[in-house]
Amino acid sequence: MELKNEKAVDSDVVSRDVYSAFWEHFLEQCEGEDERVPRLPPDYSEKEWQAVGRVWLKGYLDHNIIPVRLSTAFILACYKGVSSVDEELLMMSFARFLSVTERASVEKALKGNMDETDGKDLLDLFSRMGSHCLPTKDNLRTAILTMAHKALLQEPKVIIDCFYSSIHNAVPMLKTKDSIMELYESKRATNRKVAQMIKPSREILNPHEQSALNHLLRYVRSTD
Repeated sequence: MELKNEKAVDSDVVSRDVYSAFWEHFLEQCEGEDERVPRLPPDYSEKEWQAVGRVWLKGYLDHNIIPVRLSTAFILACYKGVSSVDEELLMMSFARFLSVTERASVEKALKGNMDETDGKDLLDLFSRMGSHCLPTKDNLRTAILTMAHKALLQEPKVIIDCFYSSIHNAVPMLKTKDSIMELYESKRATNRKVAQMIKPSREILNPHEQSALNHLLRYVRSTD
C-alpha cells in the first residue's frame, strides 16, 4: 500500500483501517482459538515472512497497533528468541491456543480430577498433536509442555526467525517479557476500554443525543 498525504477527520484512520484489514485477513490463515499461531503455507518464502514481520513493526511504530490474537509466547520468541519463553508463559499461551473444551480438560488433568469425558478429550488433543497415548500422571505436565513447545515454537520456527530478523530490538521499550506482557494486556479489548474510547463530537448534547449516547454506552458495557 502507499498512502500519500493522508487526510481524514480523525487523522490516521485510513492507514489504521489498512492495518486492521491486513491482520484480520492474516489471522484467518493462523491456527488457535483466543491466541493464534501462523502456519507455513506452501507459497510463502522467508522473504514474505520477513515482510509480515516488518508490517508488525511498522504498525506498532506508526499507530501503536499490535495483533493481540497472535500468541504471546510466539511474539516474545520473535522479539527475544525462543529461549526467552519460560514454562509459565508457554503454558498460559498454550491454554489460550486451545479450544475451551480442550483447555478445561487440560486444567482438570493437571489438577488430577478429570472424568472419563475429559480423558477422551485429552486423548483427542494428544492424538491431534501427534501422540496416540496419554502419559502417566507424573509425566503429564512435562508432556503438555512438550506439546505446547512444539505447537507454539517448534513448528513455526522458520516464521519466528523471519520475524526476529525484522523486529529484534527494534522497539527499545520492549526489552523484557514483562514489558511485552503489559503491552498485550493494555491492547486487549474490554467493555470498559471500548466504552471509554467513545466520546461525543462536542461537550454539550441535547436530550436526544445524550439519551442515544447513554444507550450506546450501556450496550457496549453489557455486551460479550
